Amino acid sequence: MLLAGVATVAAACGGATAGDRDCRRNVRGVGGPATIKNGKPQTPVFPLSCTVTFTDAGGRATNFAIGTTGTFSVRLAAGTYIVSG
Repeated sequence: MLLAGVATVAAACGGATAGDRDCRRNVRGVGGPATIKNGKPQTPVFPLSCTVTFTDAGGRATNFAIGTTGTFSVRLAAGTYIVSG
């Protein structure tokens, strides 16, 4: 069985307070050949290497390259961001 791949970016960074915030999250892919574990199909989850873009409320985009572990840490000004990757 082959499942479609989906990339997810988990990024809930910053807060309502003033100042910069650290954002430490992971980028993961989901999909591939399913395996059976305890009689139930399991969908593989694996780290992805990619670029993650944080776009602030003013429309300014900042790109970050993510390595092969899929883990990243960035420092952003406090605020609201649209995250894509």
